[in-house]
Amino acid sequence: SEYIRRLAGLKDAVVYLKIRPDLNVDEQRGAYDEDVRPLLTVAKTLQNVPKPSVVCGVYSTFLYDMVLAHVPVLVMKTSMDYGEGMIKNGIADTLALDTLEEDVRRAEGLTEHECTARAERIASSKNFETTLLDELTARGVL
Repeated sequence: SEYIRRLAGLKDAVVYLKIRPDLNVDEQRGAYDEDVRPLLTVAKTLQNVPKPSVVCGVYSTFLYDMVLAHVPVLVMKTSMDYGEGMIKNGIADTLALDTLEEDVRRAEGLTEHECTARAERIASSKNFETTLLDELTARGVL
C-alpha cells in the first residue's frame, strides 16, 4: 500500500491495478489499505490500460510480458524475493521506498536500445518457457 501511495503522488502518475481474472475484483482491491483503494485504477484486461512508461510489481508473468513489450520494469523491494531473478538477469531494476521517485525516473529514462536488449534476453533464453511453467505450476496457477 505504501508503494501505491507514493507512486500515485508522483506528477502525472496513474496507478493501474491489473487484476487477475481468476479472482474476485473486490477481494483483490481489499488486499490494499482502505485509503489506497481510491488511488487505484482497476483494469480487467490489458486493453483497458494505455502502454505504460514504467511497470512496478513484486512478481508476475505480467512483468515479463511488459519487458517483452519494451516497457521498463521495476521490482518492488519487499520481504518477498520472487522477482529477484528478474533483477539478477538484468531485465528489471529495483524499486525501493526510500528512492522511489529516483528509481521511477531512471526507469523512464531507459533507452529503446536497453529495452530491446532486455526483451531479447528473455526471448533468447532457452529455459524461459520452462522456468515460467515451473513457477506457474509451483504457485498453483497451472
